[in-house]
Amino acid sequence: MTVDADSVDALIHAITGLSFSEEEIAKNYDKIPPYLRIYEAEIAEKLRVVRTMSIIAKKLGSSKIKDTLVPKVDELITASINNGEDELLLEICQQLGNFPQHMERNSCVCLVPLLGRVLSQVEEVVVGEAAADALIRVIADLTAAQVDSICLPLIKSVFEDDLFCSSRRAGCRLIVPCYCKTQSADHKSELKGRLLNAASQEDEILLVREAAVCQLGQLAQQAAKDRPEILTSLVALSNDNHRDLRAASVRSLMQMIQYCNEKDLEAIVMPVLERYSEDAHRNTRQNFASQLAELQVAYNKIGKSLCPIFIRLWEDNEPEVRRATASNLAAFAEASPKELNGQLVPKLKEHLVNEHDERVRREIIAETVKLLPKLRKEDASEVVKTMVSLITDSGSAAAKQAVFDHLKDVLSITSPSDMKATIIPSLLKLYNDQNWRVRLGVVKNLPELLSAMDDSQVTSTILPAYVSWLRDQAHDIRQAAAIGLGRIVRDRKTLAEGLAKNSALASLATDGNYQFRKVWVLTAQELIENGPASCIPLLLPQLMKLSADKVPNVRMALVKALIRLAKNLDASVVKKDVSGPLAELIKDSDADVRFYADEALACLKK
Repeated sequence: MTVDADSVDALIHAITGLSFSEEEIAKNYDKIPPYLRIYEAEIAEKLRVVRTMSIIAKKLGSSKIKDTLVPKVDELITASINNGEDELLLEICQQLGNFPQHMERNSCVCLVPLLGRVLSQVEEVVVGEAAADALIRVIADLTAAQVDSICLPLIKSVFEDDLFCSSRRAGCRLIVPCYCKTQSADHKSELKGRLLNAASQEDEILLVREAAVCQLGQLAQQAAKDRPEILTSLVALSNDNHRDLRAASVRSLMQMIQYCNEKDLEAIVMPVLERYSEDAHRNTRQNFASQLAELQVAYNKIGKSLCPIFIRLWEDNEPEVRRATASNLAAFAEASPKELNGQLVPKLKEHLVNEHDERVRREIIAETVKLLPKLRKEDASEVVKTMVSLITDSGSAAAKQAVFDHLKDVLSITSPSDMKATIIPSLLKLYNDQNWRVRLGVVKNLPELLSAMDDSQVTSTILPAYVSWLRDQAHDIRQAAAIGLGRIVRDRKTLAEGLAKNSALASLATDGNYQFRKVWVLTAQELIENGPASCIPLLLPQLMKLSADKVPNVRMALVKALIRLAKNLDASVVKKDVSGPLAELIKDSDADVRFYADEALACLKK
């Protein structure tokens, strides 16, 4: 976006003219030109003006931002707070967060009072969080002295004055950035004390305590000397009466566990982990389950396996806990390879079959595919058989679909003999499954198995199945079957001519249902495009007869097919079979048919 001096002046005038009350309208009316009088603007117009601020700031430069733009934004913030324009304040905070990249480091401090007023005086949580986000970006460019003189008093005011709980909640996020900046040991101790106090103070609002707990892990990463005290606090919080605090303490403990020595891991942290795994509330167990792989990496240094805890959570009563555990299966197995074949594989086969929640089973299947290359050959074969058993009639439709989503990966590590013995028969059993999505999975995946089948097996089982699927009630299956036949003849060109002469396939071209005539057009296109040249005289004449079909959709499918087949047809074939019917299609009564017929003619002339 190009910004000139007039645009900058226009924005300044526009900000001045933003109205929030009748008194301000009267005060500012004469200050702005008529074309910028937006005193009756709705919030959308105000937002449009505010969203240009960071672009204008880039044009102004550091000194002019401080002297020209910031005072106007200050007035705008005051008016917005007084009028309760939370949406506008949210956008202002987001824009101010972009200002530091256009200002000198020493100049950014002028943004702190503006954002501090929003943080202190606005009750809306989202606005307070946006102000905190912007302040964090500003603090990163401040000197230690500026943080001590400007930011620490702001934090003190937020926590000690009788402000909104949303202010203290957002203020918790400012403590760690300020801790990293200040050089004073007293100030560091003060900031640490505020955060620990906010987390542990029982009469504090729960939302504030939860926000403070979430910051303790980040504080521990920066405060090496204070880690024992923070660990003690987190251990206490892991047993707090409030379930949300226990859940929040999980992530903070994970962030500092890498700094724990072997003694602390065994004596202090391990009992906490056991408590997390048996916590009465689902969210705590779920949060803990999602961290188990990372935890196992930390516990490898003392040679302790967390596999019993992993299996306990995998068998939890709550589906979301089992799902969080299952999503870490591959990562946990990598962190604990000794347990993979001994304990995890038997449980894996058990859960693949017995898991009753389909979302959890889908997660297990996805993780199993990642594990297969790491398993012993005999174990991998057994797991593949277990997965394949899910796509028989005994499995649910969702389980079958989950296996189909990953079947290509399974087949890539399955031997041809196993394919022929287990997978192909299982897929063919689903030939007429009641669920169309299951049938679609079979149609799409059977071509992946061609390498394990000879021509006689393909001719006797696969081709008849695909021809029958061309008459399926579901459009997606008919289309996938046509494309699948093209893929088969591409790999087995010797079968193409026989397929082109197939009477069941040819009957589609004259069927009374126009949908079947359409799918025959697509099938003929796939066979000509992927098969040998001998398919052209067998299919093209019948294809061109459909140029006189009474349904425009069929005629349009035909001309689209001709566009694709232009590279397969030589000039003599075009002149003999295509030119005459195509000339009529160019004059077709349907506009779409005429459009694609013109395009087909252009392609055939190239």
